[in-house]
Amino acid sequence: MTINQLFKKTPTLDILNSLLNTYGIKSLKDTNTFSKKDLENYGTLQKIKIILPVLNDFYLPCKQKVYLKNLTTKKLITILRQFLRIFKYYLYSKEKYIKNEKIIVYQILPMEKKIIEKKNKQGGCTISFD
Repeated sequence: MTINQLFKKTPTLDILNSLLNTYGIKSLKDTNTFSKKDLENYGTLQKIKIILPVLNDFYLPCKQKVYLKNLTTKKLITILRQFLRIFKYYLYSKEKYIKNEKIIVYQILPMEKKIIEKKNKQGGCTISFD
């Protein structure tokens, strides 16, 4: 039985915490930012290969082939986004310039903040026709 288009069973909080540890994140409440370069320096790609059999148990077989084979740092970010979505969190991304190089930094935030941001961005305008 599937729970959504990605997972055949719901990931547990323990699995999420072990996944976060491979990214160098302590918990969901961790507000530190990270980039793809940080993931490479931390060795996330090698660390996630250790828990890969556990992740295979949660993904649908057709999605395992897409997301868990030929891992790259881009796929690592995607996997993290997918697991966070189940627990009502999202991965906030922002472009930053560091030493004249544009990088994308990521931060874990609760979904409530995303909803508040959208409400703040919705502006109103009045159009009048004469």
